Amino acid sequence: MSDPQKPGLHVFTIRYPYVTFEQCSWQPALNIYEPGQAVIIVAELAGVDPRELQIDVEANLVRIAGMRQITPPPGLQRIERMEIPSCPFRVEIPLRVVIDTEQAESRYQHGLLEVVLPFARRTPQRVVISVTEGGQE
Repeated sequence: MSDPQKPGLHVFTIRYPYVTFEQCSWQPALNIYEPGQAVIIVAELAGVDPRELQIDVEANLVRIAGMRQITPPPGLQRIERMEIPSCPFRVEIPLRVVIDTEQAESRYQHGLLEVVLPFARRTPQRVVISVTEGGQE
């Protein structure tokens, strides 16, 4: 997978006989839900190969990175309009709750990535403290 930190290039303007390029960067549109005992993140990733996705999950942070590559048609002679970015992306999503990283799941369907992040179960810890009599001599 390409390095999502390295911006790509895309055509900015075409004015005969010159073509101007600019740095390419984009972030997918996100929906974030909390139904019950989980956080669900839905990212719009049309044109992204799911095998090129990298999802890193920490207790209160999710990183999604990947690459969208749109191949121009063979025999291309002219571009009328070019609005869809074709380059690496990376998005970091801080979470306000602690999640169970071991139970995180994801699925990709119809250009949408869904990441399900169950809340961490907080189990009360019992700590035994022994009491000693007297002081040190």
